[in-house]
Amino acid sequence: MTAGYIEALECLADRTVVQGWATDAALRSGALTFSFDGIAQRIVQIAETAPRDDLAAIGARAFRVCLPVPIHPGTHVSAAITGRPLDIAADALRPMPPRGHIEVAGSDDVAGWVVAAGLPVTLQFDGTRIAAIDAAIGRPDLAQMVPGSAPNYGFRVSLQALRTHATVSSDPPLEPDVILLRAGTHVLARSTIVRTPLVRGKLERVTPAEARGWAADANRPDGSLGVEMRIDGIRYATGVADRYRADLVAKGIVASGAVFVSRCPRSA
Repeated sequence: MTAGYIEALECLADRTVVQGWATDAALRSGALTFSFDGIAQRIVQIAETAPRDDLAAIGARAFRVCLPVPIHPGTHVSAAITGRPLDIAADALRPMPPRGHIEVAGSDDVAGWVVAAGLPVTLQFDGTRIAAIDAAIGRPDLAQMVPGSAPNYGFRVSLQALRTHATVSSDPPLEPDVILLRAGTHVLARSTIVRTPLVRGKLERVTPAEARGWAADANRPDGSLGVEMRIDGIRYATGVADRYRADLVAKGIVASGAVFVSRCPRSA
C-alpha cells in the first residue's frame, strides 16, 4: 500500500501549494521530501492534518502545505516520507485556480473573500458597472488556502463608493440586483442583493379634495411604491407614488417618480 498520495500541486508565482494525504504511520515517521528532476531538495514539515471521510477506512489524513518555490511545467516531481514514496496524480501540477465567495450582498454593503492567485479582482453590479476591489482583510479561517501566508483574503466594500470610479463592463449585462465577483476572467461567485425595504416619505398637504405627498424606498430609488390612504383606520383609496418631482431627484431620494395624489372621499 502506498504511504500517501499527492492530489494537487497548485502553482503560484513564488510558491506551490501541495494538497494530498498520507497514512498515519507515514505522518508519524517524518517530513515530506520533494525531488525535482531527480534532485532531492525540498523538505516540508506537515504541521497540520485533517480527517476526511474517504480516508478513515485506510487510516490516513489529509494535508495542505506550501513549498516556498514554484514548480515549472515539465518538471518531473517525486515525493516521499522518510523514503516511502507517495504517488502523484498525473494532472497534479497546475496553476492555482482563483477562489472566492460573496458572503454579504446588501443594498450597499458587499463582503466576502477571494484568493486571486495574482489576478485582478473586480465586482460587476448595477447591470453593467464594473470596479476593481482589494482583498486585504485578515481571514484566519482561510489560512489553509495558502499555508504559511498571511490570510488577507477578505473584502468589504460600499457599492455607492464603487460607483464613483466604476467603468462600463464589456461583459453581458446582469440583472439589476445581481453582483458578480471575478478574478481576471474567472467568475468566482454570483449573488443577488438582499434589499430590506427602507421606506420614507411625507404627507405634505391634505385638503377636503385630496391628500398629496411623496413616498420612496431608499434601497430601491429607481422603483415606485404603492400607497394607500386610510381615514380612522379605514382604507379609502390606493395608488402609486410614481409622479416625477425634480427636487426629490436632485437630492438623490429617487431616480424618477415618488409623488402621490389621493382623492379624499366626499363627506355625506
